[in-house]
Amino acid sequence: MPVLRPTSVDQLLDILANDPSASLLAGGTDLMVEVNLHGRRPATVVSLRSLDELTEWSHRSGRVIHSVTVPVVEGWQGYAKVGTRNAMVISTASACLVHDSVEGLVSIALGAVGPTIIRATEAESWLARNVSLRGSLSISSDIATEFGRRVAAEARPISDHRSTADYRRHAISVLARRLLERAAI
Repeated sequence: MPVLRPTSVDQLLDILANDPSASLLAGGTDLMVEVNLHGRRPATVVSLRSLDELTEWSHRSGRVIHSVTVPVVEGWQGYAKVGTRNAMVISTASACLVHDSVEGLVSIALGAVGPTIIRATEAESWLARNVSLRGSLSISSDIATEFGRRVAAEARPISDHRSTADYRRHAISVLARRLLERAAI
């Protein structure tokens, strides 16, 4: 398994053009879990450690995204996680919820319960059909619980050394419910 160390984004793009199946390595926590515990054997690994110009990255569909612009919204935003410590440890489950009170939208993204970040768009749509999302939120406990259940149904967790898939699904349901309740305070 060769490990390639490009020193520029141009070199990285050339490598990925020649070997689209190469695995990107930035820190290595997720990749090394797959290698050590699940027998994954990437043909080529590309280390991003020497790429000073990359401060944030994501690899998807043959493209490397090095930055994003996040719009400023009016409304509540929150993040919650379940994990062994508060910092620098991969979560067992995590969620981020944004309530855009002007546009009347609630968005929720899930971490550590699928191969990549998951947007629970079906749960978001269900909530929009059942609750007025413009201005201040008024959320009953039944609505919050059902939202959590629907969010969990969109998760695709696995069992590994940190947690079982069942526990992750339960945790994401609780996190989604609590975040929605906090948005309504």
